[in-house]
Amino acid sequence: MSQPSMSGGGAFKPGAMLGVADERQLSHERAVELAAMFNEVVGNFDQLVWGTWKAVAPNSPIKRQQNLRQVVAKYAAGDPGVTREQVKAELDRLRALGAALIASLNQAGRQYAQKHANNLSPSQIEAGVRLGGKSVMVGHEVQCWRKYAELAQGLDADTIERDLHASMAAHAESLFRTAAASA
Repeated sequence: MSQPSMSGGGAFKPGAMLGVADERQLSHERAVELAAMFNEVVGNFDQLVWGTWKAVAPNSPIKRQQNLRQVVAKYAAGDPGVTREQVKAELDRLRALGAALIASLNQAGRQYAQKHANNLSPSQIEAGVRLGGKSVMVGHEVQCWRKYAELAQGLDADTIERDLHASMAAHAESLFRTAAASA
């Protein structure tokens, strides 16, 4: 019985997908064992990705649709209510969100650092002091320190974490939507 390939067309060739040129050399026992190992890794990755997404973007419209482990178990057991396309769709969502989260790490950090480097740089602080006008009673260094304290107000660990998460979420959602649109 010929099954479709993972890409949607042609015969399903597990040997070729695993890098075994001759299907006759494929050990079915080891292939099943390998599938179980992959399932464990992917299941753990699924938990990590969706758990991280929930922490980073709790209000995002992007939500987990199904429990991947349950879908895979039903499919492997031959449940007629779970199709190959459903499993592939869940795996594609996991891949897209995982990739988007990983890619957003660099971008979010860079955006956050740039924002605060611009706002809190000595030249920006001095420019802000100059715009405020000179004070005969307070020296330039004191004015600069006060301006810095004003700009840095509210920069505690919780605020920084929220800002980083918001930046990550925005970038990851954009990448996820782009990946979903091209799928």
